[in-house]
Amino acid sequence: MEQDVLKDNELVKTKEVLDQGNISRQIFYTYLNLGLIQPAKILENGHRLFHPSVFRKLACIKILRERNYGLRDIKDTWKGLTDIISVDDKD
Repeated sequence: MEQDVLKDNELVKTKEVLDQGNISRQIFYTYLNLGLIQPAKILENGHRLFHPSVFRKLACIKILRERNYGLRDIKDTWKGLTDIISVDDKD
């Protein structure tokens, strides 16, 4: 399932993800490095832009972390769900 294609001005900048997502820069980069969140676009200057759905994902991560799920467990679960969804999309 592909996400909607948005114009650059509809995408969210890193600072907005940090501020509105209420996460620290360190947590942000941890999630980014683990692949829990991914930019929708990387500009020529290296700035990342994110789909607004990143906030739903951050909220889910927060809930799972509060329930003592590890980040790798969350990543593995998402990968499993993504694999299931992509198989369903091919039908």
